[in-house]
Amino acid sequence: MSSPIGLEGKSGQEMRRKSCIGDKAEPSGQIGMDKVRLKRLIREARGDRSQREFAKFLGVSQPTISDWETGNYAPSLENTEVLARCLGIDLTEFVARAEGRSMATNFESLLEAVTVLDWPQLAKIQRAIADRMELN
Repeated sequence: MSSPIGLEGKSGQEMRRKSCIGDKAEPSGQIGMDKVRLKRLIREARGDRSQREFAKFLGVSQPTISDWETGNYAPSLENTEVLARCLGIDLTEFVARAEGRSMATNFESLLEAVTVLDWPQLAKIQRAIADRMELN
């Protein structure tokens, strides 16, 4: 098995540092997602696969998967999109779950808000829905 580009002959520590940078990971403190929820989602996306198998599937290094699962680093936007697809959800839902909310909660809030809107506001929403439906 070949090592990621530019990592041949590097020490384990250098490979670990380089792999996170090369995979465009961010220190986990720089994102708005809850670390525990994010780690849980990543493990859920990995399923029964080993970290090594999952890393190969994603095109990242095994230490990167470990760093994500321990909360040392967060996946890049590109990798977050792939993780979402592994779970059968879109990026918006993935982020919502990682932040401790879900789209269902947002939907319920929207339905509740609609009940108190006046007619002009409802007309704007109706136009937005019609526009959206035309795009599909």
